[in-house]
Amino acid sequence: MTTLLKYLRLLIWGLSLGWGISTATPVTNPSPNTSSATFAGWLDTTGTATVATVQQRAIWEPFTDWKGWAYGPEPVWLKVPVPAASGPDAQPDILVVRPTFLDRVTLYDPAKGTERRSGDFFPPYGDALGSILFTFEVPAMATARHVFVKLQSTSARVVHLSLMPRQAAQAYTRWVEWGTDCVWFLSVIFLLWSMLQWVRTRDRVMGFFAVKQLLISVWGFFLLGFARITVGQWFAEGMLSMVSSVLVSGALASVLWFFAALLLEYKVRPWMLTCLRAAAWASLCLCLLNFVGLTQESLQLVNLMLPFALLWIAITLLFARTEEVKPPIPRVVLFSYACLYAVLNALPAMTHLGLIGASPILFIGNMSVLVVDGLVMLAILNVRQQRLKEQHRAVTTKLMLQQEQAQLDQQYLDEHRKLLAMLAHEMKTPLATLRIWMEAGPKGKPVMERAIQDMDRVIERCVHTGQLSDHSLQPSNDWFDATELTHSVLAASRQPDRVHLHLPPESCELFADAQMLAIVLSNLLDNAYKYSVPNTSIDVWLEAGNGSQGLAGWRWRVENAVNVAGAPDGNKVFDKYYRGAHTQRQSGSGLGLFLVKTLLELMRGQVAYTPLPERVRLEVWLPREAVGA
Repeated sequence: MTTLLKYLRLLIWGLSLGWGISTATPVTNPSPNTSSATFAGWLDTTGTATVATVQQRAIWEPFTDWKGWAYGPEPVWLKVPVPAASGPDAQPDILVVRPTFLDRVTLYDPAKGTERRSGDFFPPYGDALGSILFTFEVPAMATARHVFVKLQSTSARVVHLSLMPRQAAQAYTRWVEWGTDCVWFLSVIFLLWSMLQWVRTRDRVMGFFAVKQLLISVWGFFLLGFARITVGQWFAEGMLSMVSSVLVSGALASVLWFFAALLLEYKVRPWMLTCLRAAAWASLCLCLLNFVGLTQESLQLVNLMLPFALLWIAITLLFARTEEVKPPIPRVVLFSYACLYAVLNALPAMTHLGLIGASPILFIGNMSVLVVDGLVMLAILNVRQQRLKEQHRAVTTKLMLQQEQAQLDQQYLDEHRKLLAMLAHEMKTPLATLRIWMEAGPKGKPVMERAIQDMDRVIERCVHTGQLSDHSLQPSNDWFDATELTHSVLAASRQPDRVHLHLPPESCELFADAQMLAIVLSNLLDNAYKYSVPNTSIDVWLEAGNGSQGLAGWRWRVENAVNVAGAPDGNKVFDKYYRGAHTQRQSGSGLGLFLVKTLLELMRGQVAYTPLPERVRLEVWLPREAVGA
């Protein structure tokens, strides 16, 4: 939206500038013909007529507005009635000839014996008003008379005449200039917008649109007469007309290439798209005819090709397989515009070819190429850019989710492999022990029971770990005595006689999950049994203490001597499946301290590991009352 506002401000500034430049006199919208004069025309099929023979001719074709004779090498003669002067001080009238792409326009005034030239072949030095239109001064005389205009052009021989007083002619030409200036400036605005969008996005379709808009804007600069009055003196006679004709073919080719790029998003039938591209190449090749003197033939072929090519665009869209893809712009929107664009451009082409009569639609059609296409495409491509961004964001989000899911799946597989490897390792020793002592009879019963307990602990830790991963294990709090729970856990441990228990004399009331706490204390004791020096004492303290947030609670400290495996890494001791480098030969799952930390987090407790000289200490703390209870 901010970008569009910038363009609108630039557009308003440009229109204001154009108004100021083109309004040397007050601009109104005057009637082109101040008199109800009827003009007359005659096609000189022989090409040998002179002013003298034309004056004697009796049969003429009358017209009052636009008139056309299609393409052809024959000159066209126009008879213009000039009324008698209203007084001795009457000012000369101005004859205004349109359109601006006529090659040679020659005015003959037999009564004055003068001859003046204008047209796209010549600079505007001989024009009465120096306008983009062709203007001739017609001196006033006491009697009515006729002046004659000879029209020769490689372009379509379409003409509009206006005879009016100088002041009215100035107002009229300024009005036409201001209108065409605004139209051309709009075309340049669309060009700048498309170029900026292409630089920013490097979008292929936007690049083709920028090329198309560039060629059409340059073509409009020549077609509308701006080139003749600005740079005409630098061109040799006839060069302006040839450049304009070359640009017509190039502009059509760029339009077809742009639509070919845009239609790729609609899954159109390949052979139809190939035909469109072939038409673009054919139009581009028509430019070469201008360099071998076949300018008129080139223009005729371009105008013949234009309606069929644009109609082919609409047909191609109509048969697109859009059910396979969802394009940024709905097909019905682009199809409707393609039909409108084809009609607007076909009418001038049919006028040039003489298939329909000349009318103001010629001027309107040429303006539509410069403005309507750019304006509509600006809106369509802007919406397209926004939707492409949304699609890109959606694809990016989907890709990120897929990557995250892939990472989770990989993590799950890694966890699964680690679990299976741990189970395979940890079950081997108890199972081997069972096989050996099964034949020993009653003597092997204690050893076998211990082996079964080891397997139970491994399985139990795996179950608890799975419950934590599924978030299905949640604390169920109740009041209980922490001292009694500690005695109970110690009694169920594998070597209770090694433990020196230090308990407070008072009752240790605690509001927590007794089962989770039992698992925590059991894992702490089991870890101390496994990784301490054999047959050395293990100290366990239970005492009142505050947590990191100052809450009252109870703290358990478990200390044991470090065996030959050494103290574990403090940064990894609570990691899942972590075991010290020198403990791989000892039985263990690597899940005990991971469960301690995770269960304490569920109960809003804390755990800390402290290495001491030749000993290690593990501390756990729980609040006296569960947080939020």
